[in-house]
Amino acid sequence: MGNYIYGLPERDPVLTDVLYNAAVLIDRCGKAAGTYRKVHPFASEKTWCRAGCDLPVFENHRPQRSGNRFPQPT
Repeated sequence: MGNYIYGLPERDPVLTDVLYNAAVLIDRCGKAAGTYRKVHPFASEKTWCRAGCDLPVFENHRPQRSGNRFPQPT
């Protein structure tokens, strides 16, 4: 089993009327390893969500593949 990323609306735990367009990283054990709140939402998303302000970095224990010309972070 690998890591998975799911997009979802996330409610702010303190300001309960605020939503974020978020992505959660699920690790190999099925636990949430971290959450990213979209920093630059599209104009259409701004009607229902607020922009996040952090750029978190998460550990990825997946082996690297060689030969990727444009590797993308997960």
